[in-house]
Amino acid sequence: MAQPALAPLQRGTPLRLRFVGHGKFGAFMYENLAADPLLVPKMVELLPPFTRSSGMEFDADVSGDAGVDAVYVCSPDHLHSDHTVRCLIGGKHVLVEKPLTDYPTVVGALHRCKCVPVVQPGSEISPVVLRVGFHRRFDREFSRAKEYLAARRHSPSVIIIESRDPVPAADPMSFVLANSVVHDLDMAVWLLSGCNPGAEDGGVNSNGGEGTCPTPALTIVSMQLDAAKCGASLVLSSAMGDEIHIVYSKESATYRQQVTVDEQVFGYDVVPDPTVYMCSVYRAAYHLQWHSFVQAILALEDKVSVAAAVIARQEAANIASYGVTFALLEAALSLAAGNS
Repeated sequence: MAQPALAPLQRGTPLRLRFVGHGKFGAFMYENLAADPLLVPKMVELLPPFTRSSGMEFDADVSGDAGVDAVYVCSPDHLHSDHTVRCLIGGKHVLVEKPLTDYPTVVGALHRCKCVPVVQPGSEISPVVLRVGFHRRFDREFSRAKEYLAARRHSPSVIIIESRDPVPAADPMSFVLANSVVHDLDMAVWLLSGCNPGAEDGGVNSNGGEGTCPTPALTIVSMQLDAAKCGASLVLSSAMGDEIHIVYSKESATYRQQVTVDEQVFGYDVVPDPTVYMCSVYRAAYHLQWHSFVQAILALEDKVSVAAAVIARQEAANIASYGVTFALLEAALSLAAGNS
């Protein structure tokens, strides 16, 4: 996939971005962004990461540092929401990895600091961008699945979202649901939403008339768990009558991430190479995710433009769609706790 062009906006200085966390995945993401010549160093300046051994203090060097414009949160899971809230209140743009199992707290903080980008006549456009690292929204294969599904919306569809990881089954089911199955839940939400945040036009889609992005009403009909294999099988239904099957497991022979829409298959099924980091299959998607994040920030800085208003609506739609995803995750975690 060719890299998309950045929006035709200029900035006096590059966006100063600080990573929070630099473990295996954080280091991979840092390297992936640093290798993008369209962003680094012209549009984004990568600051030294904040880690437990960096000698930095979070409030002084991240959330409260005037020299930091944006933050990528890839800290331990239990710190995601706290770090995100503190950065948003500090006026930082945030791209945060899942999970955010207390997402309402994040949204509540956005409301309290008046950062929610709701655009109405006479209202001020938010200066803050919040994105969650659901990279599959930006992948070419799953964008094809979304386009295929959109062309068939004259009737309900049967959708199968299958994820199988070639890693040991050694995690509690709550961790599996929050860290892995949440991607599949979000895929269901995104596929059935009336917009395409991964489109090469910067994520703006006129579906709905004014760049709006209606989110689907989804319900978990059933869920079965196999703790021995870290497996989960869920059935969801939509208000339109779509039937969504989510199948997840570990200890697979291949790395499989696939979406089937009415028997048409999209995605990946690859034999793992021990010399290549598994997430490398999504390198292009990560690049596009970074481009979209930066584009949104630059557009919102140009507060008087039409593009800024459209992007602000898209950001509000993103926040709403993440809310559906994390509400489904909370429901799944509740079901799992009730069955344990």
